[in-house]
Amino acid sequence: MPTTTTDTASLSPLVSIIIPTYNRKRLLAEAVQSCLDQRYSNIEIIIVDDGSTDGTDAFVAERLAGPWAGRVQYHKQENVSASAARNRGLELAQGEYIQFLDSDDILFKDKISLQIAQLEKGDGKPEGCSCFGRFGHSAQDLSATRRIGIKCATPHDYMRELCSGKVLVMQTAAPLWRRSFLISRPGWRTDISLGDDLEYHLRLLAEVRSMAIVEEDLFLVRAHDGGRLSDARKNHPRLLSAIHTHRAVVETVRKAGIWDAPMQAGILRIARGLYANVLDCGTSKDIRTYEEWVRELARESQCASFLPLVITCRRLLGGRAVLLAHRFIMRLRAVRNIGGGA
Repeated sequence: MPTTTTDTASLSPLVSIIIPTYNRKRLLAEAVQSCLDQRYSNIEIIIVDDGSTDGTDAFVAERLAGPWAGRVQYHKQENVSASAARNRGLELAQGEYIQFLDSDDILFKDKISLQIAQLEKGDGKPEGCSCFGRFGHSAQDLSATRRIGIKCATPHDYMRELCSGKVLVMQTAAPLWRRSFLISRPGWRTDISLGDDLEYHLRLLAEVRSMAIVEEDLFLVRAHDGGRLSDARKNHPRLLSAIHTHRAVVETVRKAGIWDAPMQAGILRIARGLYANVLDCGTSKDIRTYEEWVRELARESQCASFLPLVITCRRLLGGRAVLLAHRFIMRLRAVRNIGGGA
């Protein structure tokens, strides 16, 4: 990791780190410690507990009377959603800059310092600064993790990449934002539980003038199942949330005026994976409604898509046959990817 000198807090802008949490007290401790270990010293850490039932409150209280005293704030609310917790944290934040951090992820020591340096230099200061990171199970062995993130020339290019199905383009922890920019715009949507970070980032990127980047790995996202829009199998509420998010994403990119061929190709790629889950655990009404919407998207698109043909096959052969064919293709691709990386 890069090294920097410790900042003088009195001369540096305050950074608010907002950590929503729910029943993750052990991982929360690691997330908070990664904030306390920042080389940048002028920070406030705001934990918003979204109704944890695992004793998180007592766990945090013990540390607030000890090593976290005067350095961490703790606020508990009724269980609503991580997005509601982030919005609450943003209301409480006093910093000039905002860092969101999920309670199971961690920041590397130079995360804040290097991004502040990018955001503070020059006259045309950007609204946010992204970075690269790592994706894996533990920070103890980064060789077992993989690099995530991407550098784009413009905010609209970031939007296209986010909608390409590459879910690790810009994770929640990646950007450091100007608070003035965030609070002048609608917050996290509380009606979305799957893909909430994708939807939020797209709305922000649609309005920023420029986005800086630090080409260093500055955070770790812990690997979990179920983080993608296409990961809604055997769970009807998550499926409905994924469909809702997908529709919101399309609405956002249309409003931004970038409903072009690359964007359409990405949206239809997401639709293809999500359609398999609609067939897997959706109701007959879900299937019909989603198929009608996808057909309309395909008709508007400037790029070729096999989805209308797949929908026709479903109506002729049944959803089970199409679903089995989809899974077989996915297995072939997985084998091909493993073979290519050997």
